[in-house]
Amino acid sequence: FMAAVMTAARTRRRVRLTATHTAKGVVIGFNAWRSKFIVDLQECPVMKTDLFKLVSKLRESLVMWLPHGESCDIQLTSLLDGVDMLLIGGPPLGMDQRQTLAEMAAFLHISRLSWKKWDRSPPEPIFQAVPLSVSFGKARVPFPAGAFLQATQAGEEALVDFAKSVCKTGARVL
Repeated sequence: FMAAVMTAARTRRRVRLTATHTAKGVVIGFNAWRSKFIVDLQECPVMKTDLFKLVSKLRESLVMWLPHGESCDIQLTSLLDGVDMLLIGGPPLGMDQRQTLAEMAAFLHISRLSWKKWDRSPPEPIFQAVPLSVSFGKARVPFPAGAFLQATQAGEEALVDFAKSVCKTGARVL
């Protein structure tokens, strides 16, 4: 049996947000429960500071790419090497849109930006400043664009500790 794990404020390293371009500009936040209404994110006590600061900058920058009336999802992951950003949906990408997104990523100091039309589509690389990786124990492995990672480091460590506690001594777990 695994007990609930409390994590510290501002430690969530992975988040998926929704953005829509309205008459008042780009709104970024979470969908209200059972609704398409986006609760505009003005404060977030759980998200890592680097990700939260990026949200306000994205509001200004996405205006250049996301047409009025259109929406997309934004998956952000904060890693040791920088931020991985995956845009899901939005307009089809031509050469001009790809250039706009690459310039936006460089301006915002996003380490890697990828795009995919649908959730199940493979991510298309748009911009990469540095290779991104993640550590699991002593192993450092490449981090694929938009890959899953436990929301917090503490949550990941709790799962690892639980797995170790239920495995036989000397067992190997991947």
